[in-house]
Amino acid sequence: AYSRACIHKKIGGLNSRTQEPRKEELARAINELKQELRLSVKYIIDVINANPGLPHISRSNYYYQTHKLDKDSGNQKLMDRIKEIFLEHRQRYGYRRIYGQLRREDYEVNHKKVQRLMQ
Repeated sequence: AYSRACIHKKIGGLNSRTQEPRKEELARAINELKQELRLSVKYIIDVINANPGLPHISRSNYYYQTHKLDKDSGNQKLMDRIKEIFLEHRQRYGYRRIYGQLRREDYEVNHKKVQRLMQ
């Protein structure tokens, strides 16, 4: 009963804004709940999906989101440089200008990757 209340509180807090939380946010919240309460992912997702007031997520979508997050973690050095360039230019540079700046600094990077990392 205690664990169900914790799950409802955490996921309900995400839902309090005007729009539904994104799937990445839900996956991150499920990860936190899994570590805090030491419960299985299946149980947490079943509790979330049993409540009509909470946003739903499938187990496959949860695993997709968690592995997607891992994909960008290998680009931490590049992400740090993108943030530096963005802040140096007073947050006025979009992905195209940042991509050009990175190319001038001899980074081998695709413009689509820069756009994805900036999002």
